[in-house]
Amino acid sequence: MMWGMIPPWHKGEPKSHGLSTNNCRLEGMIGSKLYGRAFSKGNRCVIVCDGFYEWQTTKGKGNKQPYFIYMPQPEGGEVIYSYTLITTESNETLSWLHHRAPAILYTEEQIDSWLDYSSVKSEKALHSIKPVKSLVWHAVSTLVNNSRNKDTNCNKPVSLEKSTANSASSMFMKAWLKKPETKVKREISEAEENECSKDINDKSKRIKTDLGNDLK
Repeated sequence: MMWGMIPPWHKGEPKSHGLSTNNCRLEGMIGSKLYGRAFSKGNRCVIVCDGFYEWQTTKGKGNKQPYFIYMPQPEGGEVIYSYTLITTESNETLSWLHHRAPAILYTEEQIDSWLDYSSVKSEKALHSIKPVKSLVWHAVSTLVNNSRNKDTNCNKPVSLEKSTANSASSMFMKAWLKKPETKVKREISEAEENECSKDINDKSKRIKTDLGNDLK
């Protein structure tokens, strides 16, 4: 959202109207041609900020001392904002993918109702959450498996057929590489067994020969 309201009669480049609209005085806002109509139509918002800066102007001209104005905070400790994600039972749209789905607010009325905790009771707010059917999806890279990956490639579509083909080729290649290795090991093992058998036979012959000489 751009800071500085665009006059309702302005056409063209948003910032080329030449008016200073960063601030609006409360005293004359309703009767203002610039702000009155937008305000009466309900065009309101809330600006979330830590505070605001102001330069002292009440002591005449000269160097203006800046100040930071903010709401008082308890001394000590650190303010940490946290949240949790509400999930619902998955409907027929996404049940093939997972049995749970995030709660989604998809209309302005739902958003307003959810945030209006003073008028909308908790039970009513929860009942207003319904599973969304108008969703689309596509397969993405396994880059998202690592939470440290934040780039846009995480959202880009990938072809499952290509991934499957690559996976099958990789498996075939691994099997092909293992096959001759196993055969070589088997041949080496058989050769070692034959060599051992030959050594045993030779030793047996020598023992028999020695015994025969002793008997003579």
